[in-house]
Amino acid sequence: MNMTESNSAVRKIFLSHSEQILDEMLDKANILTFIYYPKEQRYEGLKLPKGFGIAPESGERFTETFVALFKMVPMHELLFREAVKAIDEGGTTAGCTIEIRPEGISVWIHLRFIAFKNAEGETEHCIAFGSDVTAIKTEERIFADQMIRGQTLQGKIINTSCFNVTQDRMVTYFYGGAAKGQEKDLPERSVIDAILESNPGARDQHSETKDALILSASQIPYPDERNRFMRICSHQGLLKAFEEGRTEQTLEYRRIIAGKVTWVSTMIVLVRHPDTDEIFSFFYTTDISLNKQAEKLKDANDIMKTAALDIHDMIAVIDPGEETIELIYGMFFKCGERESDDTKLLPLSDYVTCVTSKYLSPEEGERFKKRFVISDIEKELKKKSEVLFSVDCVDGASGTRRKIFRFIRREDGEGGIIVSKADITDSYEKERQLEIDDVIIKKTMAETVDFVAVLDPETSEMILRFGSWGLRKNGPTPNRHVKVQYERFVRWSCNAVKEKESKKKCRELLSLDNVIAKLSEDQELMALVDMVDNIDENCTYKKQIRFSWLNDNSGRLLVIGSDVTKSVAEEKERNRQMAEALESAKAADRAKLDFISRISHDIRTPLSAVKNMTEFAYKDMDDPEKLRHDLDSIRHASTFLNSLINDVLDISKIDSGQIEIHEETYPYGYFMEEFQSLIESEAKRKNITIEFKGDCEDIPIMTDPVRWRQVGLNIIMNALTYTPAGGKIFISVANKRIDEHTAISKMVVEDTGIGMTEEFQKHMFEPFSQDETNEERRKISGGTGLGLYIVKRLIELMNGTIEIESELGKGTRVSIVLKARIADVNPYEEKTDALNVDLSGRVLLVEDNEINTEIALRILDTTGVETEHAADGQEAVEMYEDRPEGYYDAVIMDIQMPRMNGYEAASAIRRSGRADAETIPVIAMTADAFDNARKKAKEAGFTTYITKPIDADAVKRMLAETIISSQLK
Repeated sequence: MNMTESNSAVRKIFLSHSEQILDEMLDKANILTFIYYPKEQRYEGLKLPKGFGIAPESGERFTETFVALFKMVPMHELLFREAVKAIDEGGTTAGCTIEIRPEGISVWIHLRFIAFKNAEGETEHCIAFGSDVTAIKTEERIFADQMIRGQTLQGKIINTSCFNVTQDRMVTYFYGGAAKGQEKDLPERSVIDAILESNPGARDQHSETKDALILSASQIPYPDERNRFMRICSHQGLLKAFEEGRTEQTLEYRRIIAGKVTWVSTMIVLVRHPDTDEIFSFFYTTDISLNKQAEKLKDANDIMKTAALDIHDMIAVIDPGEETIELIYGMFFKCGERESDDTKLLPLSDYVTCVTSKYLSPEEGERFKKRFVISDIEKELKKKSEVLFSVDCVDGASGTRRKIFRFIRREDGEGGIIVSKADITDSYEKERQLEIDDVIIKKTMAETVDFVAVLDPETSEMILRFGSWGLRKNGPTPNRHVKVQYERFVRWSCNAVKEKESKKKCRELLSLDNVIAKLSEDQELMALVDMVDNIDENCTYKKQIRFSWLNDNSGRLLVIGSDVTKSVAEEKERNRQMAEALESAKAADRAKLDFISRISHDIRTPLSAVKNMTEFAYKDMDDPEKLRHDLDSIRHASTFLNSLINDVLDISKIDSGQIEIHEETYPYGYFMEEFQSLIESEAKRKNITIEFKGDCEDIPIMTDPVRWRQVGLNIIMNALTYTPAGGKIFISVANKRIDEHTAISKMVVEDTGIGMTEEFQKHMFEPFSQDETNEERRKISGGTGLGLYIVKRLIELMNGTIEIESELGKGTRVSIVLKARIADVNPYEEKTDALNVDLSGRVLLVEDNEINTEIALRILDTTGVETEHAADGQEAVEMYEDRPEGYYDAVIMDIQMPRMNGYEAASAIRRSGRADAETIPVIAMTADAFDNARKKAKEAGFTTYITKPIDADAVKRMLAETIISSQLK
């Protein structure tokens, strides 16, 4: 039978005999019975003995009513509340053994709760009954009293207590120095958690003994001593000690008593009860602070004696009358050769002669003779308590050693002078090094620390070790007080605080009780106080006072005060910058989402037109007029989509700093005729008059023709878009030399269009900005709001400027000025319109996509060249190498292809070793419009490149220029 089946069987038996079992329990309930309803927090049917006073049989607020009725002490109130809480939280049974005091009578009861649940498992009510266990407790106390009286304790008794270790119960507590039955409140929950975290085994103890243990441990400020106390005095520790035969143990530790750290001794005695065989533990705690002070004094005397014997080579007595020196301790000479220990008395002159001749240099010897004149030393000793001088002795074994002679009067009535000699070589060197270190430390600390002090909690004495007590910037500071009482230091600190409430908080924070309590939880306490300058009250400084244990086993505290005004301000500034950076990142994220949203809309619009108008074109195959309209719409939508994608790519390149200006010789004078053919048809379609005016010298400039054309086309197409039918556009270009190497190129586009609102002109160069408040603008579809942003950035990259003047309803004037270098070569004489050249020859087209192949073949057919096709780079290289040299006039090649990509194929053609390998034009055809793709193509051996989607005129111009250039080579 498993555990579940066993429990079920027991439950059935219990239910079948429940009335009988309950009756037996109620018979034992000789003190009280009642019914408790957890949900309503009420009780009813309360039965009490007559001596307990008058109490209502039913009532509300059950817990508070019973605590007040039975006058429970704090520790037992806690046990009672925990038992009730267990029932409230769904427990089946709960219980506690507590002392109650109704009508001033002390009664011990064992209270038991049994819960009755409904079908859903919720507690409907519970029956509670209490049994009188006063007799058992009284017997235990009598046993405890006998054991306590039987002990002879030395010292001041603080408290005694007795625990039943077997049952993990407290018998009596706070006997001896405290009144019988005296209770103390438990410490804060944070302190309890800290103690239990270091001693997890104590969590399993009964609440009564655990609380008493924690209460005692919380008064021990030092973690190591507290943990040792918990380990030995816990329930597990006591059982283990009894099993191992350690029936008597003594603990010495420091404990906080009346706000002071006091040395105490706790003797722990474990005995077995003669009648019940249960194990009892007795604790006797005494004050041993006087003993510890005596030990300190004894240790100090021993240390002083040992130190004196360790550092002195010689202690002797000089008789001035007899002019002799008698050895008391050590040796006369301990530098170099060793004199006989039998020599105890010497004439003073012999001693001086021996020292100067054997151990001192001539210069040091003369100085020693002048200082070791006993009559002069006697005169000095009448003015001061001691005479000191030092000499450098020569030691053949270890070099020069520094010795110090000390003379004092003999005070024992015998007369004479006591002289001692000590080797201070090591200490002298260390002292010199310490002086250097001290200077370094003080200079370093002076920049960051106001003061360093040591605080003794036992005496409340605070000793300054560095800096000054002054916590304020100006005015008198109590520097002269090297040693002060801590309360005085707190008063100085609080006086520097301005607000009354802040003064109160400062005093509470710096109180010695609070400092000790906080340090019992953490290794360090840092107090941050705002202090006012005592000259300028508007000037406030952030002062930090840091407390920590000195860790020298003395129980003293290290206190460091420092001015952190600057560091706090810097931290605030860093936080502000981080907040700004976070907000910038959020703004960038919002801008990215807005960008995606706008682009998604702008891309879907022309895509929808292409998709739907293509469907319409299929339906309108038999109606040429509708079919042409469908195709025109498809062309318009694809042109807009291509422009949008180019704009997005340009923005990406501009914002990431990847766009580059590729300067080359540009015949600026032909700028007008390049655009004339592009815009005249559109202007004619919209019935717009365009006037061109040119004033250009035949000066070729160095600029990026592609970007310059992009700027010009964008501005002119804007004029065409926003000028209504019947309007006019004036385009003028100028190119003037300003010196031998520089020219100014200018373009002005002025229209009679709808103009722009003043509000929009404030944001017209921002991405996606559109003149939404302009009523006429709303009537015109198209436009992404990216054009002017791209134009302005490109012009700035080309070292140019742009100015726009506009008036709503009257039109817009755009002026662009470009300052450029004059080219060394004049291309005007060689200028030929590539579109008017008749092409011939053979071109190898390399493309793996069928649709792209079809488009490219149809475009190439219009140029007049013969075309052959390869499906990937590997096939292209094989076809090139299989044909005779000069067979192909050019190669147009895609980049992303299977087997061998375009970069690898172009490189293979250039490395083939054929005569035409270096001259044949290899043109890249790619959808990657970024500059790094152009660089990579050039490195692979491509002559130039065109971007997809390819344009027929662009392909013809590219072929004409590259083939003609190749033929010239």
